[in-house]
Amino acid sequence: GCMNTVIPEETDTIGYYAFYGHSGLKEIKLPENLKIIEGYAFMSTGISTITIPESVDPIGAGAFRDRPNLTTFKVMSKEPIRINEYVFFGSTDEVNTFNNATLYVPKGTKVKYQEADVWKNFKNIVEFEPSGIDDIIADEDKQRKIYSISGIRLKRPQKGLNIINGKKVVVR
Repeated sequence: GCMNTVIPEETDTIGYYAFYGHSGLKEIKLPENLKIIEGYAFMSTGISTITIPESVDPIGAGAFRDRPNLTTFKVMSKEPIRINEYVFFGSTDEVNTFNNATLYVPKGTKVKYQEADVWKNFKNIVEFEPSGIDDIIADEDKQRKIYSISGIRLKRPQKGLNIINGKKVVVR
């Protein structure tokens, strides 16, 4: 059973044929600092959704070959990753992937991917907002940072001088 395969965070290379033929493998989280996905690594797996971390370059031949279930292929890299023309290769399967799977690319990079070798074969290329930076900003607003003049963090302003989000504010 390779249902819940966890790859250790410190892994930087997924080797040749690493998950080859694991048809039970539906989804996998790749480590943040992964650098290389070698040839045939995920060939003939059951993967339907995968996110390729920004640090990956390159992806080897046949890495995602013969996976008829692949529907979501998300790439975090703002520059199209070097990719071998046979990455998605495999009889009619290649055509199925390019026609049926959606390639998600960071906002503002769609044109680059549409012009890049191999990537341009995807019929459905959709931009997404990477890493949810917007959420973090929205969150900052909700959490005003309030300190007393002596630097103690407060839940709410007190009478007198407060420092709220870096500005001195007097509360009477």
